[in-house]
This record gives sequence, structure tokens and C-alpha cells, in this order.
Amino acid sequence: MDAIAPPLSIYSWNLESNVWTKLLDAAGSCHSAVVIHPEKVVILGGIRDNACLDTVTTFILKQSALETQLDVPMKIARTRTAATFFKNILTVVGGWAKHKYLTSMEIYDDKNRVWYACAEMNKPRANAQLIAFEDTLYVFGGYSGREYEAEFERYDEAANKWIVEGKMAEPTAGFAACAFDEYIVLAGGWNNGNNTLNTIWAYAPKRKLWCKPFGSLEKPRKSFSMIVTEINGEETMCAIGGYSDSWAPQSSYEYYDKTQGKWVVVNVDPQIPKQT
Repeated sequence: MDAIAPPLSIYSWNLESNVWTKLLDAAGSCHSAVVIHPEKVVILGGIRDNACLDTVTTFILKQSALETQLDVPMKIARTRTAATFFKNILTVVGGWAKHKYLTSMEIYDDKNRVWYACAEMNKPRANAQLIAFEDTLYVFGGYSGREYEAEFERYDEAANKWIVEGKMAEPTAGFAACAFDEYIVLAGGWNNGNNTLNTIWAYAPKRKLWCKPFGSLEKPRKSFSMIVTEINGEETMCAIGGYSDSWAPQSSYEYYDKTQGKWVVVNVDPQIPKQT
């Protein structure tokens, strides 16, 4: 888990012109969780100089510039963690710290500026994905230190309890995920420590069904980002950056073309690092 952190550079991306513009440079970290909000980007935890981090840094977009804000540290320093906004509350689960894979969950009370510990997951997970779908929070995949997790869990907010909801179609870690239409979409990742996948699975929570309505990525990717955005006047999914089998950064993104029913690769400036 040791790592030397490269500098962090943040770029804005104009989809229409495919132009990336650097906004700022900051202190770097490896294996941090990145949460994208309409008005800000939050980076949580990670590892730097072989030490796990409890830091939470928010970059707020103001008039095409970024304002940096150091927030209250998490209760537990952690790397390879999963995070998201659930009902507009910053939430983090799992990861790795002090030679241990974690089951813990924390939520951030923005008003009182304090982190609270919540229910423990049933399984420890690093490199998992935490997804809010409608009014429900799910955690998928990850590595427990012994195996790639097949079971996924749903958070029962009223009972403050994680419930095993079912099994994934394919146990995976280091994948990307997003909510799109009626589905939670899981793409790429790895499942044996040496491979990189281009597989896409979709889970329909209302039907409790796994299916493959979106084909496969054109390029195998791991440790990358998935967003839902508008391309060519149509809302769709976009897979950005990541790594290949050799852990070489991917200098491309690809989006799902609904009309053609396939993923379309767009190459970008190779001078811009594409780890996401």
C-alpha cells in the first residue's frame, strides 16, 4: 500500500471543444476518494509518504476558478476508500488503514463541522464504489484482503444498518460507477490483481435485476471516473481516464452513443495526466 504521491493538478474540460484548461496545482496524494458535486470537488483521504491521510479538501468552483477549502479531517485516516453525497451529506465507507481493511462508515455534519461514525458494513472493502440511487445508498464490490467481494449492501437509514442486498454479477474492485436511467452502472476495474476489465454490468434496483444493456467499454480501464453529462445534445455516460493493464495512464475518454448502441473513444492531449 506504500506510495509516493505525484503533484495534484486540476483541469476543467470543455466537452464541445475537447479542450482541457489547468485551474490549479496542489499537494498530491495517491488512492484518494474523489466526489464530484455540481459546484465543487471533494478529495478525501489517500496516502502520502507512506502514511494514510484523514484530510478532506474541497475545491469550490467560482467564476471559472477554484477556491481551496480545508475541511474537518475524517475520524479515521484511510486510503482506497469510497465516498459520495447521500441526500447532500458527504459520506465515506471502507478503505484501508494501519494494515487493516475497513468496514467503518462516517458522515459529515456540515452545519456543526463534525464527522460522525455510523453503521459498520458487513464486509471490509477497499477500492469499492458507494452509490446513491434515488433515496437509497449502496456499496458494491471491493477487495477485503482475502477476496474480491461478490456481495453488495444497502444502507437502512432508519435502522442505521447495512443489509446484504444480493450478489454482483461479477466480483470486481477498482471499477467506476454511476446512476443512469433506471440503473446503477458498474464498469471496468479488475478481479484478479493482474487484469483490467472493459465489462459493464447494470443493476436495476426496482427490479433487483443484473443485465448488460450498454455493451462493453472500447478500452479496458481501472481506477477511472464515470460521469453522466450531455454530449451532442443527449444525456449519456462518459468514462474518463484511468489506467490500462500496465498501469499506464489512459489518454482518452469514451462516451455511450445511444443511437449506435456503442461506446465512442475520443483521444485527448497526452500531456495531461488522466488518472482520475
